[in-house]
Amino acid sequence: MSYRTFIHQSIDYIERHLDESIELERVAAHVGFSMFHFHRIFRREVGMTVADYVRTRRLCRAP
Repeated sequence: MSYRTFIHQSIDYIERHLDESIELERVAAHVGFSMFHFHRIFRREVGMTVADYVRTRRLCRAP
């Protein structure tokens, strides 16, 4: 099974909410997975944890 669509949806959600507090539970619920399953999938597909991804994106946007 390809999780690519779910990962793209979760990244879109994260990008839209970068200025807010982003909770793993809320992102996972947005794509319809449990928090634990989503975390494993995201890390495997993206190569970093959700927290690391959010941190990196926020740093990229910093002036």
